[in-house]
Amino acid sequence: DDYYSPRIRYDTYWTRYLNHFKKIHVLARVKEINSLPTNYHKVNGDKVQFIELPFYNGILGYYRSKRKLNSILLENIDIKCAYVLRIPGPIGNLMAHNLNKKKVNYAVEVVGDPHEVAKYLKLPKQIRFMKMILLILKTKSIKHITFQKGYLITKKNL
Repeated sequence: DDYYSPRIRYDTYWTRYLNHFKKIHVLARVKEINSLPTNYHKVNGDKVQFIELPFYNGILGYYRSKRKLNSILLENIDIKCAYVLRIPGPIGNLMAHNLNKKKVNYAVEVVGDPHEVAKYLKLPKQIRFMKMILLILKTKSIKHITFQKGYLITKKNL
């Protein structure tokens, strides 16, 4: 299967990860589409493979999908692998919880503004921000912290 996004390109986006890893597996929400918009770019290739998570919107969609999400995340934990979690977000938080329970080390990449996430989820900023800080403190490796908008991964249904 091929995967596409309007914001990510295989040939440029994954370089920063492939400089450190031979191959990466991306666990991401995937939405099937029937026609490919012209501004979408292929995001998978020989060294980047996707493991599909159920697509959902909003906090209610997350809670409806949480059991399935958690099942897929747990199936894909291998203690011999390295993990980079993109936070803040429910999937990164859930994976961090699972990795902590299994005592598997991971790194985090902060890619969003926790205050914007808190506002979107209608949570007090302090709660969301503290949860993110706790995740960072549990991390064994922090290279750098970046703030940027999230990405939507789509899959063309052929």
